[in-house]
Amino acid sequence: MASTLKVGYERLPGDTHKLSTGSAVLGDLTLDYTNIPEAERGGTSVKLLAGAALYCFSSTLSGALNARAVKWSRISGEAEAVTGKDEAGRGRVLSLRLSVTVQLPEDYADTFERCKKIMRSGCLITASLEGGMDLQYDIKADYI
Repeated sequence: MASTLKVGYERLPGDTHKLSTGSAVLGDLTLDYTNIPEAERGGTSVKLLAGAALYCFSSTLSGALNARAVKWSRISGEAEAVTGKDEAGRGRVLSLRLSVTVQLPEDYADTFERCKKIMRSGCLITASLEGGMDLQYDIKADYI
């Protein structure tokens, strides 16, 4: 069954952008470039995309661990996006690498390895990006 989500966008006077998410968690996001030097303005869209992918992937991983009663204490991560041009000279996100570390007791090592295998197929966001860019996942355990 398909579901539909909507996000609104509004460009306000000056150099302010507003994303209306309709989410109780996110609220509205305001991006105000008014006092930001031109050299520091780039990359916002790519950072939002990378952040969405990292959040979705980490949440899916925590769901897999929780479903198997793994008592993890922390999940942290980093997303690295590489941009460049495609064969037609258009700007593109060429690759996205997600590095995620799970802090958990060593007693759960076997279950963690099973969850790593499950995560090879990514999450909702990364699976949707497949075919359009190179995706890499690096999932590590920090045993306590």
